[in-house]
Amino acid sequence: MGGTTILAYIVISLSVVYAFTLPFFNNLNALLDEKSRYEEVLEKARNIEEKKNALLAEFNKVSALEIQKVETFIPSSFNFVKLAADIDAVAARYGISVQSIASIDGSNTDTSIAEAESTPTYGSAIITLSFSASYPNFQKFLEDLEKSLQILDIKSLTISPGDNNVYKYSMELETYWSQ
Repeated sequence: MGGTTILAYIVISLSVVYAFTLPFFNNLNALLDEKSRYEEVLEKARNIEEKKNALLAEFNKVSALEIQKVETFIPSSFNFVKLAADIDAVAARYGISVQSIASIDGSNTDTSIAEAESTPTYGSAIITLSFSASYPNFQKFLEDLEKSLQILDIKSLTISPGDNNVYKYSMELETYWSQ
């Protein structure tokens, strides 16, 4: 065999190796890039899992009493009977006897166009009540309602004169809950 034949075999061999192995190397580079992307995603998933576990540990540290306070502050549903009993209990501390208490649908009618397009995240109801009390007892009653955990907004208040420094009160309170 002559030198040119050997050189031709070497060139042909290198050409065949180059032609068949180059696509595999390109594919290998693409696979290595994809592997690094998957490793980044797995690292992010591990970080999210660690954050989730840390938040879950923090959540588990919250006492049942604190959870109950949050449920009272922002209840998940409207419980008229419980709210009426709570208001009556606060009133009873000051010798106030609630004469009537009722619930009116408090659908939010004063919403903007942007708010109307999205579903509200809370519900509301209006509670009407009437009672008689002296003004100092009424003030203490309002202070206790203000300090209670249940959110109550006074929508209207009517005061009528009564006998012996006892006035007649009619109130509309609005309360809220999450939906």
